[in-house]
Amino acid sequence: MRALLDGEAVEVGAARPAHLPHHRPVPIWIAAGGPRTLRMAGGVADGVFIRVGTHAANIGVAVEAIRAGAAEAGRDPAAVRVAAIFHTVLVDEPQRALAMGKSMAAGYYEYSPTLFEAPRLAWAGPHPEALKHEHKVWPDFHHAPDLEASGRAVDFLPPDAADAFCLRGGPDQIVEQLVQAITAAPVALDYVVLHPIPNPATPDDPEHGYMARVKAILPRVRARLGALAT
Repeated sequence: MRALLDGEAVEVGAARPAHLPHHRPVPIWIAAGGPRTLRMAGGVADGVFIRVGTHAANIGVAVEAIRAGAAEAGRDPAAVRVAAIFHTVLVDEPQRALAMGKSMAAGYYEYSPTLFEAPRLAWAGPHPEALKHEHKVWPDFHHAPDLEASGRAVDFLPPDAADAFCLRGGPDQIVEQLVQAITAAPVALDYVVLHPIPNPATPDDPEHGYMARVKAILPRVRARLGALAT
């Protein structure tokens, strides 16, 4: 069977492979948060976006799992790149930001309770499923329509729990926390993705919305990191 590729007839299935003049390798990146998923990603991916919160201890555990998976697959563990996804509660009012931050912490605990172990946090309340039914949190603590209300349902969590799993506050606070998270991470982060909390309005306000505010934050973070590197 013959096919036309870039004006050249080639045999499909022939011994000579088709000529792809513009071919470039595409790196494979996988987002992962659970221990088994992290090990799997380390075995097959070029890079891994980790979703384990902002605490250096959890980032360290995630990196260990990625590298263990790479070693098991006969790959160079150091060759697997690492990036991070940080839930970012960009809310100026401190109490509202704290409540939403607690909801983020509860969401991580809901799906992976072991994430409380490395930062030495304790869950001192009822089981998340019981709280969800009692307070009508749906579908979960990460995606409830009213994250302030779902955060109040887990008010027993300390502020340290919120800080272990998200960035929170106004621009000044986010800059400080993001610089701290990046510099405290036990591995260089190739990319950092700020996951907006709560979901931005649609369409986003081009002057005062989430994207506009983040665009003002990032140059300050780069400048701080650059100063620390010199």
